[in-house]
Amino acid sequence: MSQNQPTNERSQKFAAEPPAGGIKDSGFGSEGGPEAIESYVYTKLVTQKS
Repeated sequence: MSQNQPTNERSQKFAAEPPAGGIKDSGFGSEGGPEAIESYVYTKLVTQKS
């Protein structure tokens, strides 16, 4: 490591925790997984003539 390169003395540690809440059978809780993403997107069919 060079002398001019900043370092981060702290490390991020995350505890393994069960998901908070839940939607259907997502397994990721209400804050993650496909079911949580679906509330922000919509499906649109796009076709192209060739």
